Amino acid sequence: MRACQKCLIFILILIFYVSCGGGGGDSSSPSNPQPPVEPPEKQWKSEQLNSIRSSGLIETNIRSVIDSNDLFHIVYFSSAESNEYSIYHQMWDSRTFQVAGKKTSVIKLDNCRDLATGVTIDNIPIILYQGGNPPTCGDTEQSDIMIAMFTDNQWKEYTVSIGEVERNPIVNDGVAGGSFDMIVDNQNRVHICFQFFYEGCDTMNVKYPDLWYVLLSPDTPDQIPDAVTVEGNNYNNANIQNKVGENCSIALDQAGDPMIFYQAELPDNEKGLRVAYWNNANWETEWIETDIETGHISAAWNDKDKIMGVAYYVTDNDSYGELDHCLKYAEKINDQWQTIIIDESSFCGNYCSLTYDNDGNPLIAYHAEKTRSGYDLNALKLSRKIDDLWTIETISQLYDIGNYNTIHVDYNNKVYISSFSKDKECVYIFYQ
Repeated sequence: MRACQKCLIFILILIFYVSCGGGGGDSSSPSNPQPPVEPPEKQWKSEQLNSIRSSGLIETNIRSVIDSNDLFHIVYFSSAESNEYSIYHQMWDSRTFQVAGKKTSVIKLDNCRDLATGVTIDNIPIILYQGGNPPTCGDTEQSDIMIAMFTDNQWKEYTVSIGEVERNPIVNDGVAGGSFDMIVDNQNRVHICFQFFYEGCDTMNVKYPDLWYVLLSPDTPDQIPDAVTVEGNNYNNANIQNKVGENCSIALDQAGDPMIFYQAELPDNEKGLRVAYWNNANWETEWIETDIETGHISAAWNDKDKIMGVAYYVTDNDSYGELDHCLKYAEKINDQWQTIIIDESSFCGNYCSLTYDNDGNPLIAYHAEKTRSGYDLNALKLSRKIDDLWTIETISQLYDIGNYNTIHVDYNNKVYISSFSKDKECVYIFYQ
């Protein structure tokens, strides 16, 4: 009888052990949660471009733009000899799905953390970067805003701004760079926004950059245009210290006037996503969302619906009950900015890139880092609005993809996304 009881107890313990998983490494256990599964709507294809050697102080940074011949112009940093780093240019043909020509070295730099690119009406590529000469006092590294243009079968470098100011009559050469962006309009003019840090030897101002704007003509690139202050610090009448221009993104409205979106920190603890726009006489500024800190920002004009939109990555949120590390979107309707959370299901939203399809639907490519419970994702995701409904799909979750994204939609409504893989150290182009 006791033997039967012992046998019965053993069977019950065994059943309980098996039903609980027995600690046998079930991947769906709370200690190792599984990410949400999102079935793709369509099959994505991809092409792998040249590998990139990245190291040192300059982070790998990828930017791309498509010209009227359906050629992708992809620019990126890659390490060179000594302590220098090179900007490279590579083309990819979206008609043949192949690399077009050889990659070319544009310029060597010692200090630059951002990158921007565009093409003229004549499909001449333009690259914006921080280079040139060191300032006459203070910093010992390159500190000018520069462009490189591919003309006469070679890259030519031109100075956009040295950070020149009038308030310092002795040393008026400053540090221009940091975060910057550019866009080419339908008159072939180049609109450029960038941060200005300090002039002379007054490096105390390095913590409080201004936001500057320049309008450049590619027909006369050797003429340095006048730079104007969009928003910044007033050292002449009052010592007001603002920190503006971080992660700036520039777009053009229906009239072709620039609108600049950026992270701002003003006195009295005011901070958040801010926009500056040109009213034909002056720059005006307004808040889009406050009490947040943003990472990557991407703005674009919706030509179908005639509205301006901006996607942004919220890295910190001071509002009670609101999550950080999420993707948000805002658009201006009836003179009011309306914001919406696109994806807060995970730590996501970095390297966001916004565009619109031919029907006026917004599309945002972005990086998803990890789930809220800590499971690594490292994925490239796409959110798009279809019939007033935002959909989310995972394009790829291989090789730590989804970094430095740029999304494009061609005339046939075909979607292309250039994205960087940190594991493979190469650029992929995804398309449907």
